[in-house]
Amino acid sequence: MHLPEQGFPARFLGLIPDSEAACLMEEISQDQLVALSVATVFEAVTMGRDAAHCISDETNSKIFSSGIDWALGGVTEETQSCLEGFAMGNPEIVTLFQSGSEGLMAMPADQFVELSETSQGMYNCMTEDELLRVQLTATEALAMP
Repeated sequence: MHLPEQGFPARFLGLIPDSEAACLMEEISQDQLVALSVATVFEAVTMGRDAAHCISDETNSKIFSSGIDWALGGVTEETQSCLEGFAMGNPEIVTLFQSGSEGLMAMPADQFVELSETSQGMYNCMTEDELLRVQLTATEALAMP
């Protein structure tokens, strides 16, 4: 089976150890891999949800920090390291992101608020410039139809 080499999820393939990649290859079809190569963040998370058990907390933390790096057009190495540590210390935040839009919508409001408050801690990892890019990215996302 051939792994796609471009697109959003392909960026993270190098972060996945061989043992975890082997598990993914058993769980995800070639057609799904091709679809993943052009998927949006939430589409990729939704498509990969059934294979989430293949990925360790450590790898998920690396993917989480690399995803933020990708979404913001780059962050400092210090920020990326801090975000990885944040994700390792708060695996429930990674789970929140993995739940995709369906999971977010199905989550009880009090749980969502609690996890949202915890997730604010990741901003302590970021430089002022990175925080401004978060604001810009969020504003653009909210403006989309």
